[in-house]
Amino acid sequence: MAFVNVKNLKKVVGGVRVLEQRALKATQGAVRTEGELLMTASQKIVPVKEGFLKNSKFVEDRTARGIVRILIGYSAIYALAVHEIPPPPAQSEGGRSATHKNGQWKFLETPLKERTPGYAERVAKRIRKRLLK
Repeated sequence: MAFVNVKNLKKVVGGVRVLEQRALKATQGAVRTEGELLMTASQKIVPVKEGFLKNSKFVEDRTARGIVRILIGYSAIYALAVHEIPPPPAQSEGGRSATHKNGQWKFLETPLKERTPGYAERVAKRIRKRLLK
């Protein structure tokens, strides 16, 4: 049997809180980087007519109560419609189809699906790198 004595528990707990904050910031940064890379991929295929949709992009940190989240999207009022209307001969639920001179439909979903494999590994690697700085 062995006993371990911890002296100055307040200092130990304070150190743990500092580590917790560093881990949270490292995780936020890693997840934010993935979100920015996803948006970069989306920007390459978002349809552009006048540029308003493309310029309405956003990547927002929505971290709350220790849960790291980001929100990625386009704020143009018609973004969802453009995203969901397929090229001919396919039709949306409303019976619409659209052809884009540049870009494509599912301009956010497609890069998300492409980037999903390996997501956890990439984030973990970035967190480790940030914590070891």
